Amino acid sequence: MTKPGLPLLDAIAAAIARDQGMAVAVDHADTVEPDWQDQAFKFLLAFGPTVEEFQGEDVRVAAEDHVPQPPDNRAWGPIINRAARAGLIRRVDIRPQKSVSCHCSPKSVWSWIRR
Repeated sequence: MTKPGLPLLDAIAAAIARDQGMAVAVDHADTVEPDWQDQAFKFLLAFGPTVEEFQGEDVRVAAEDHVPQPPDNRAWGPIINRAARAGLIRRVDIRPQKSVSCHCSPKSVWSWIRR
């Protein structure tokens, strides 16, 4: 009996490709705008108190007038992941993304960990 979902090797390959794609996007953003990652992370920290829950696209849209836009919006993924690894946010749900270009694809919903 097989389990639903991706075979293990495909899931590993998909995770590797995801991580490589995010790394390329964020490195490119830093090449175009030096210290983009740090600027974006500082904005995320300032954005935190303004919302209870958010998706990555909410941060990206809110940052448009405050942080230079990266060449590829996927550069925001590592910024969100950095906050999660630091124990500042946690995934609380998965919901369809709102932007038209994402075609309602399911994305993580994050919440701030209040200390």
